[in-house]
Amino acid sequence: MTGVVDLLQVSRFLQVYDAAAVRKGIKLSIGFDFDEHVAITRTTPAKKPTYPTFPPARSPNKPGEGYWIIGVDKNHEIALTDAARLFDLCNFAEHLQSLKAF
Repeated sequence: MTGVVDLLQVSRFLQVYDAAAVRKGIKLSIGFDFDEHVAITRTTPAKKPTYPTFPPARSPNKPGEGYWIIGVDKNHEIALTDAARLFDLCNFAEHLQSLKAF
C-alpha cells in the first residue's frame, strides 16, 4: 500500500481516544514489536491466544506492517489489548493461495 498519510490528522485522532481513556483511568500504549505483544497477552488471563497472523515466529512482519495497543488501569492490570496487521493485497488471489491470513 502506498499513499500519503496526514500524520497531524492521525495524531488528532489518537489524542481524542487517548483523552477518553485517561478519563476512564486507562493509560494507552502502542507497540510494534509483536514478540512483546505475545509476551503481554500470554500473561493476561482473560485474553484468548494471539492469532497466528501476529507472532513473528509464525508470521514474520516488516516495520510498518502492524501495531498493537494495550490499556493499563490504575492497578497496573491490562484492561484492553488489540492488534492490527496490514497485508499487501495487490495480488489478492496469491494472498489467498499462500494462506497468510490463516
